[in-house]
Amino acid sequence: MFPPVVTACTVTGVANAVAMAYTLVRSRLGDVLTRSNLYVDPDDLRAAAHDLRDLADQADGARRYADRWLTPPETGGLIYFDVVERVHTARARLTALYDELGVAIDRAATAMTESARTYEDTELGTSAQFERTDPDIGW
Repeated sequence: MFPPVVTACTVTGVANAVAMAYTLVRSRLGDVLTRSNLYVDPDDLRAAAHDLRDLADQADGARRYADRWLTPPETGGLIYFDVVERVHTARARLTALYDELGVAIDRAATAMTESARTYEDTELGTSAQFERTDPDIGW
């Protein structure tokens, strides 16, 4: 009736997806977060944001998978009523969690993209201001 993967993966799926998102961000940004002087490469931020958007798409796929495989048949008599009700509850909760996870990851990706743009704007503004103070330097 249900693939065995569903029961093992969906329970820990949300926690694993959050851990994967952290790992993706950490691998893209490296040790930037632990350095005393912060240096940001906007391209790295954009790449990490792209990876997060891919992960958000995977959350949507996981939601569709749970929705498909946690939909029990409506026939089966009263003996299965309690089981069917519990499966419906689990499916509703999982699909809602995967929806929330996808939205949260997408918002994080958007924030990273905005941060890259803000960093570039700030860097250009600071560079222009520095050049105005000493035009002979020329960056």
